[in-house]
Amino acid sequence: MIAGDSESIGAAVGAITSGLLALDAHSAKASTRMVVNASPEPFSNAAVSLGEDVGVALLVTLAVSYPIITIVVVILLVIAATAITIWLWSSVRKAWRRVKQRFPGIQF
Repeated sequence: MIAGDSESIGAAVGAITSGLLALDAHSAKASTRMVVNASPEPFSNAAVSLGEDVGVALLVTLAVSYPIITIVVVILLVIAATAITIWLWSSVRKAWRRVKQRFPGIQF
């Protein structure tokens, strides 16, 4: 669908909703990866990747078998992803403030 080229209001609302869900999912993943990649050992990265892959497979299986339950699960996941993103970004901002306080003469 090209921007402004929707045949109904439902298609436009669906496109906006899909875009917002994608933004939320990618924000949560980027925030989580920022924290996980800060650890020096490789096992947490592998565990998070495996968890993501298993989660996607389970959610697709659930969507095929029980679509109504999947909608509830997706709503809960969106709420959790938003909360995690907000919490991680606030934690990063606090840590960044501490770095600036510790090294006051350095321009970042």
